[in-house]
Amino acid sequence: MRKNGKVPLQINDGEIAPCCENASMFTTRVSWIIKQYCDMSYARWSAVPQAKKEELIARVKSDFVFDWERENHRLTVTKQLRKRFNSFHHDLHKIYLKYGSHEEALANGTSLVDPLVWVKLCGRWGSDEFKKMSAQNREN
Repeated sequence: MRKNGKVPLQINDGEIAPCCENASMFTTRVSWIIKQYCDMSYARWSAVPQAKKEELIARVKSDFVFDWERENHRLTVTKQLRKRFNSFHHDLHKIYLKYGSHEEALANGTSLVDPLVWVKLCGRWGSDEFKKMSAQNREN
């Protein structure tokens, strides 16, 4: 991408998503940035420290053209980072659920995240508190 400079994005006034031929490239790149550079051991996007969020934002800004003075451009980036974080977190949880047991998930893991992150995630997903919260969510 960087060979030819930053990729232009068109974001209409009042919108918080790109509306141009580069929109899917934007989504794909943000997903890749999350998977490569974000510590997925946080339970939710709101728990990611602001300094880490700023680092991720800088990575997105280095690849695409934005008018950072415009609120809808800032919201486009932060919303997409949050969505991609949540999506990847959900994908990791689905991998965990495919294993026959908590112990099997711990033993086999996934190459998508660092083994220490996987252990932390498994610990959260295997906890009684998480199971109780999941059961309540299913009831709702």
